[in-house]
Amino acid sequence: MNSGGNVFGSGIIGSPGFDITKLFSKSNPPTYLLQSQESFPAKTYHVGNRPTTVFQATSHDNQVTLTYRGTLESHTDYQLTKSMVVKEMTTDKVWHFSYLDTIGWISIPVK
Repeated sequence: MNSGGNVFGSGIIGSPGFDITKLFSKSNPPTYLLQSQESFPAKTYHVGNRPTTVFQATSHDNQVTLTYRGTLESHTDYQLTKSMVVKEMTTDKVWHFSYLDTIGWISIPVK
């Protein structure tokens, strides 16, 4: 059976090392509903040894699209200046993102 270029029929999904989140965050970025946003004086955020993904956000009305931008350097301090709470349009799952000044948005646990 010919997959015809369909990634689901090509055997790529389910292959060892395939990460489906990279597929959607790079080629088909999700759109969220903006629930709240806040700006504040800069706060220091230290990145440990875990990879932290950075996103670029674009917004229109109350919708936010997050696109994969890269990862942060480990063991480095950054300045947080904004935060936003968004909700997935399909699952109603809520996400909290913080803005690293001039770098982009990251998802960090809320304390």
